Amino acid sequence: MPKMNLIKHSDRMTVEEAYEKFIKFCKAKDLSEKTLEYYDYNFGRFNNFLEENDLILISQVSSE
Repeated sequence: MPKMNLIKHSDRMTVEEAYEKFIKFCKAKDLSEKTLEYYDYNFGRFNNFLEENDLILISQVSSE
């Protein structure tokens, strides 16, 4: 089976939009509800950090 591109890069895509696409992908893969809840919890914490630092777009986020 060929690999699926999860997200096409866009300089204007928000972190929230990317997360929503990721969750749709996970649901399509039929991941368990507990897994989705775990992702929601951790994304919420990460997103709070991003908002506190005025980081909204994916292009603003780095591993540094």
